Amino acid sequence: FEHGDDVNVSRRDNDFLHSISWLMKGLAIELHSLMGHHDNKRTGITSSNNQQLQSLLHRLLSPPNLLLLTTLMDIPLGQSSNGYIRERLHSIALPTSDVQNLSTPMKGPAEICAGYQMIDVDRLLSFRHPNRLNASFENIREWATAWNIFVSRACACTHISQAWSDLVRTALVCSPIVLVNDNNITTMVEQQYQHQATAFCMNTRMIMDILCTILRRLLSPSHLDALGQHGIFLGASEDHDANDVPAAGRNPMEAECAMPLSIAALSLTDILIESSYQYNDAALPNRIVHGDVKAGFGIAEEDAARVCALIVGAISSCAERGSIGVTSPNDGRAAVLSCALTRMLAFSKEASYCIISQNSTPSNILDIYANAIAHLFGLSTVPVFDNQKRYSDAHEAKGGAIALSARSGLSSLFGHLKSIEHQDSVSKVFCSNIFTLDALSTAVARLVNLITCDDNDVTNLLQQIALFEGGVQVLAKSRVTTKLRSFATAYAHEERQFLLSNMGTGVAHQLKPPSLLNGHLSLLNALLSSPLVSSDRVALAVDAYQLLKVYCGTFERLLLSYPSNNDLTTKFIEALYLTYTSLTNESGGSNELGNALWPVDETLLTLESNVLRIACRLSAFPFPSHILPPLPLELINVEKIHTSQMRNITINLGNESTWWDNIPDSAKNSMTLPTPPTGSFDLQRFASDQNGTDFTPWTERKYQYAISSAKCLETSTSFLIKRVHFVTQRDVSTFCIDAVAIAKGVCRCSDASRAIEDRLNVLSRPETDITKMLDSSHVDKSRREYPLSHALKFEREYLLQLGSCLGQCAEKLVCLAIQDARRMAAIRLQSPSGISKSEWAYFVGAMAPALDHTEMENKGVGCAFGDEIAEGSIHMARALRQELEKMKAL
Repeated sequence: FEHGDDVNVSRRDNDFLHSISWLMKGLAIELHSLMGHHDNKRTGITSSNNQQLQSLLHRLLSPPNLLLLTTLMDIPLGQSSNGYIRERLHSIALPTSDVQNLSTPMKGPAEICAGYQMIDVDRLLSFRHPNRLNASFENIREWATAWNIFVSRACACTHISQAWSDLVRTALVCSPIVLVNDNNITTMVEQQYQHQATAFCMNTRMIMDILCTILRRLLSPSHLDALGQHGIFLGASEDHDANDVPAAGRNPMEAECAMPLSIAALSLTDILIESSYQYNDAALPNRIVHGDVKAGFGIAEEDAARVCALIVGAISSCAERGSIGVTSPNDGRAAVLSCALTRMLAFSKEASYCIISQNSTPSNILDIYANAIAHLFGLSTVPVFDNQKRYSDAHEAKGGAIALSARSGLSSLFGHLKSIEHQDSVSKVFCSNIFTLDALSTAVARLVNLITCDDNDVTNLLQQIALFEGGVQVLAKSRVTTKLRSFATAYAHEERQFLLSNMGTGVAHQLKPPSLLNGHLSLLNALLSSPLVSSDRVALAVDAYQLLKVYCGTFERLLLSYPSNNDLTTKFIEALYLTYTSLTNESGGSNELGNALWPVDETLLTLESNVLRIACRLSAFPFPSHILPPLPLELINVEKIHTSQMRNITINLGNESTWWDNIPDSAKNSMTLPTPPTGSFDLQRFASDQNGTDFTPWTERKYQYAISSAKCLETSTSFLIKRVHFVTQRDVSTFCIDAVAIAKGVCRCSDASRAIEDRLNVLSRPETDITKMLDSSHVDKSRREYPLSHALKFEREYLLQLGSCLGQCAEKLVCLAIQDARRMAAIRLQSPSGISKSEWAYFVGAMAPALDHTEMENKGVGCAFGDEIAEGSIHMARALRQELEKMKAL
């Protein structure tokens, strides 16, 4: 295939490539036919078809000489190394408009030749006088001939690349079907698990060989040498010299040829991971570990690292033929490879693999990683919109799709580096160096500018950048908080205009929060949680405080509509908590923002009181009222006495409305599960018997609401604890919290966590009858759509989450009571008239029954897995009791 100015030889070579392409396409069609596909319908595999299918697959994929593998290594996918074409194409600079005017579509099948344009030599010679191009007629003719040879070669190479990609994907999809329908192998699965595990491992090795060969072909010559120098190719195949690359594989590949191979690489990555899971299922009975293959996975850690290095090298190779901010034909290829990298890193995370290691990753390979990251950052700076109508044209939509894929790869890579940071110092040093690159800083600045656009995805990548100290510094230089506040200010202005123009129409409750707010709050929380020096953290907290005040009205509407947007509500409260924490921990409040938090302005008071309000609502009703156990009589009497002393207050004694009433009935669309224990099984049984067929069943969706509200309560309580520090500095003599509300929360959360712990102990007993367990939990038999064991599995998982959250809530509510007790005692010592005796008695009268009822001083909270956690709650309860005794003595 080495040709120069001989047009006939070139045409012969291209025809030969097309012939091989048609042959491979025919083989792919034959495989489809043997699989039983006809007119897109699966008709089943007959015994005769199965034998033919196995025979064909054997010839294509069986070692030691895999036909598909050797074909890929030998086929030319780039321009000839002969310099004739390159020299002629650069000899004349013909304007692009002239090339378009003198072009004619390539003749041939539309599916192969569409989009390729040939030069009409006769028209060119008549259209352009040699003197106008400063070239002779012969030079012009040679330029046109070289152009046509170049285009014809690109078409032929693309055709064979696409045909090979289709064939290999079809062949590998067929392979598992043969295994499933082979009676002999089915017998082996049933009787010889160990042998079957080895068979799957061999299949995984075959896929690994083909995938690595594809990725090697996608490498540029410089990357091929760099990766081969350190043995990245070694072990990819036991039957081929991995470092022996044919001359065809060292020529730069055309972008059109690389795209089908990149798609094949993505497909093979999925198949490789799936084959590993099949190995996991086959090896499950014996859990035999071969070599360094970790139990349960058919892909070794070194193989996963090798594939990732090759994918990254292929991405970096794209950067050699493009530049940041300039569209390149290789951008789509890099985006597809980024998706493959995402899949491989997700698998590595599940398998607990370390892809970048201090002992096995040379510096020049780290440079390839850095170059690939910089290239993906350049691709990610294009806006990504949720609505396709936001794109002005197809080209812009394609850029958005490429950017989304590039961001996915970057997020996965940064997430992996962060997860192994504590295991290996290389990732930390690597990321520190990465964020010093000028190209990366430029790309991050462009990403930050997208915050004010309708790009809902950009904050996901910025959150991953904020995980690293160098990343936070780059974001700070890009004025990320300024952009966040700019959007908030613009939205708040529009919100006020909308509410004013619709005053009296009652549409305020229909106003939804901005779609970008979720991502913006997640980014803000990531920044506040990031590793920063004290001064930078305080400066960030100042910006966060001002930003959250802008969203005060939005936050208030979120609470009114709770549990709608419950995750968004929790994120907002978390941002407040992290802001107050930064001020308390870093500077003790003696700074600009700390001084701003001491006085109570209207907006600040609204934010704080809203958090207190939602905490009281959630702590009083962690479950629907009809399944809650009764509160201590002494606590109820304290509340009644306190209410009776308010002469001008009238209370409606009807059924109390709770936030659970705002949840739509989800029984039809959610799996029915046993009702969670809340402190008394007898009470639940009584409630279900009384309601009969009208009783609303407990569902998986309700479990999710209960867990979400418990997390929100925990975050709210953590904020209120931090808030005590600033309330102490204020000249305010009123209560920091409502003692009865906190006492109710302590009782509710403690009772439920302990009951859930008892339920989990019952579920862990192997001798317990499953049917009796579900019957005792009142699962409506008429609604059962899943196996009983399936329902128990989900119940156990949800109870573990819910019980742990409620136990932490009970502990933090006690901590909040301790903090407020100490605050009140300090005020009383400074000024005996600062707190009235009635307020003093109200606090003691509410908290003492809660401690007596829960017996937390001796038992701790429920679901406190670990002796240290249980002891912590016991010590905290005893500390509260001591504070109550001190208050009585004063």
